[in-house]
Amino acid sequence: MWRIILLLISLLFLVLPLVFYGYLVLWQPELGARLGAGLAGLGVYLYYLLQVGYYACGIRLAHMAIGGLVFLLIVLSTFFPDLMELFLLAVLAMTIFMPLHMGIRLGVFAKWLHAIVWLIAWNILSALIAFLPVRLWGLERAPWMWYVEPPIPPARGLVIGSSGVVSTILLGLFWKSINKCR
Repeated sequence: MWRIILLLISLLFLVLPLVFYGYLVLWQPELGARLGAGLAGLGVYLYYLLQVGYYACGIRLAHMAIGGLVFLLIVLSTFFPDLMELFLLAVLAMTIFMPLHMGIRLGVFAKWLHAIVWLIAWNILSALIAFLPVRLWGLERAPWMWYVEPPIPPARGLVIGSSGVVSTILLGLFWKSINKCR
């Protein structure tokens, strides 16, 4: 039961920054948008980390602490537009690498190849599950204007995050070797 609660907490980490983004922008337009972007990136990082933590029956605090660096790099990327691609590439690498590294350290994945196969399978399954609700409810939208609105609408974030939670549970049911909690 507590593992399901862990997945629900991961949804909160993903959706709450999107909900409060607008309030941050209203509070302080330029700084609020930068902080909102950083919080959204931190939420995505923690969301991925908790998906792997579901299989491991826990999370490593060192890996959670790296989320602070993710937040800082995203905020810095908005202050230095010339270096934005470099900062965001580092954030992308950390967001992919660190949850998989934690999974290997905690014994969820036997080796890197298993971790990469899980990541690809999880993303494909999540995309298939999220595709219909996003299409049916009209939650697509034009390119992101970071200084005005959150990266994605909170409703779309909830649908996409929920599809990831369902994918995590389904992969845990069908791929028995990654499930370290029994």
